[in-house]
Amino acid sequence: MEVGPPARRALPFLYGTVTLDVIGIGIIAPVTPALITELAGGGLAQAAVYGGWLVALFALMQFFAAPIVGNLSDRFGRRPVLLVTLLLYGASYLFMGLANSIPLLFAARCISGVTSATNSTANAYLADITAPADRARQFGKMGAAFAAGWIFGPALGGFLGEYGARVPFHVAAGLAFCNVVYGYFFLPESLPPEQRRSFGWRSANPLGSLLYLRRFSKVLDLIGAQMILMMANAALAVVWPYYAVASFGWTAGVVGLSIAVFGTLNVLVQGFLMRFVTGGIGDSRTLQLAVWSSVLGYLGFAFAPAAWVAVLAIGFWAVSSMANPTLNAILSRRVPPDSQGALAGAVASLQSLMGVVMPIAMTGVFGYFTSSRAPIYFPGAAYLCSACIAAIGGIVMTRVLRAAVVR
Repeated sequence: MEVGPPARRALPFLYGTVTLDVIGIGIIAPVTPALITELAGGGLAQAAVYGGWLVALFALMQFFAAPIVGNLSDRFGRRPVLLVTLLLYGASYLFMGLANSIPLLFAARCISGVTSATNSTANAYLADITAPADRARQFGKMGAAFAAGWIFGPALGGFLGEYGARVPFHVAAGLAFCNVVYGYFFLPESLPPEQRRSFGWRSANPLGSLLYLRRFSKVLDLIGAQMILMMANAALAVVWPYYAVASFGWTAGVVGLSIAVFGTLNVLVQGFLMRFVTGGIGDSRTLQLAVWSSVLGYLGFAFAPAAWVAVLAIGFWAVSSMANPTLNAILSRRVPPDSQGALAGAVASLQSLMGVVMPIAMTGVFGYFTSSRAPIYFPGAAYLCSACIAAIGGIVMTRVLRAAVVR
């Protein structure tokens, strides 16, 4: 079953919103060191410290905001929440581009972290307009839009950065504002008034949202397994540039190209391959295939004796990108329409928490095993940890799915 004509007009907005969330991060990445150096007046080392705190602050604000935004969308509808948060998201990037001090830059980043929780509402909207049997495929397309942002964002930011460190911030703001205009005229409401529920602070916080969802069978078990997989995946992007240089001596250009390969394969897998896999073997088996592919991918990264082995392992990891959209589809079928926002908010909040904790932990593992203190030189240690964590997640996921009798 496909989405109807009115709702189909919403799909470009939803995909654009998800893509913009990622582009907004990637487009400023190449120029953030230069802007921080300009504002702080120090060297690159000091800028790196500020940059790390900016990343952690963004994820922390998203952690607290995601369940609030999701629950607001269950109360007032998806459309107003999406438009308002996206408008503020664009404003935050405009303010970052205009910031003339480090405190103002951090304040604007706080706003962008809060309003980037639009992802959770976009997922809830997609669940509203999509038949349960078709959700895995549609969530896969949403994941492809996310991956596309990682392809184009850094490349666009590097190009625009040639014209000034602040230009990418203004362009990111402009893209967000354009999407708001499109949504204002073409985005219908997906949640009818009779399917809405009252807003309560008890369910609009990370812990409360999880406690609220425990009333639905096996949802917390599945979210717990998903959290384990998030822990495993958190190491990939943050460790990869350092791992590639330490293991293979790649230049910055080759590292950037490899990241583009990750994004391209994600788009192909989630946007095209996934529909055939889920249609052929079902959501449950697709999920298990994805999880165990991630284990093989991470083991390939950990023990790659040459660069071509790591490149081959990227293919296994790309198959694993089907896990998150498939699991979102399974979860959405176990929650009624008036709680889709709460579900999406809880998942987004946990993902943000992993974005605060795990990058610090995994870079610490990499740093130790490439230092003189380590008993062996092992640049792939972080990925071995990821493989072990993903395997635990796979075992837990298999047991939960068998208990829930999910096909």
